Parts: sequence; C-alpha cells; structure tokens
Amino acid sequence: KTNHDNMMANAAKITALISGGGSGTGASGFSNDSAPAAAGENAEKVIANKARLYEIENTVMHNKFVAYEERSMIEENRALILKNYSAAFMGNRQMANHNTEKIFQNRSAILEAIKVDGQVQENYRRSMLNEAKVEYLEHRSALNSRVAGVNVELSAINRELISVNSR
Repeated sequence: KTNHDNMMANAAKITALISGGGSGTGASGFSNDSAPAAAGENAEKVIANKARLYEIENTVMHNKFVAYEERSMIEENRALILKNYSAAFMGNRQMANHNTEKIFQNRSAILEAIKVDGQVQENYRRSMLNEAKVEYLEHRSALNSRVAGVNVELSAINRELISVNSR
C-alpha cells in the first residue's frame, strides 16, 4: 500500500467516527435520551451532514492531489522534451554547420589545386570557385531559413504556454 492508499483508508475511518460509529452520543457529546425527539433527530442529521461533508472534502482533496500529481508529470515531461530538443538541435546544427563548411573548403581546395594553362582555363576555374561559393551560400541560407521557421513555431508555442500558465 502507498501512503495515499493509507490516507484514503484513514479518511474512511474518520468518516465512520464522525457519523457516530459506536459512541452513542449526539452532536453535543451528551446522550440523546434527555433531549426532545426533534432535537435528537436534528442532532443526528447534523452528524450525518458533517460526515458527508468530510467525505466530500476528502474527495475534493483527493482530486486536488491527482490534478497536481498529473501537472507534475506533465511539467517533468515538458522539461525532458525541451532538454532533448535542445540537445538534438545543438548536436544536429553543429554537424550540419561543420559539414557545410568542410564541403565548401574541400570543393575550393580541389578547384584551387587544378593546374590551368592559359586565361580561358583560369577563368573557368574562377567560375567554378564562384559557383561553389554560390551553392555554399544557398545551402547556408536554407539552413538559416529552417532555423528561422522553427523559431517562429517555438515563439507561438511559448505564447501558448504563457497563455496556459496565466489561467
């Protein structure tokens, strides 16, 4: 049994005690024999109501416990998701950036190493270097656009979280 199960069992015992389980006394703690019948009946109703209110309070507090337990699990999951997302973003982004840089450097090194003979071949090599640079910049721009697009989505999610937290 968990502590919560024990608490629920104790609540049931308290409800039974409040409802007069075996005490033989009314609401005032005195025997109902000396009180008029209506007052005694009324006292029993008050005791029954008190027991029922305790049961309702216990149910409400149990629901509060469950709601906060669920919130705690949701918050923990959200923190783990954000941690995993951040780690994946940083790792993937670093690899993409590194690979993009290395590809451009390698293409440039290959083109620079080509032996040329005459102005026509030199112009061709420079043209190829320019083309490599353009492709590098296009790819870099596409990576930047993806990051910017995700940033917009994350900003919208943050606005939603702020909205939810203000309720």
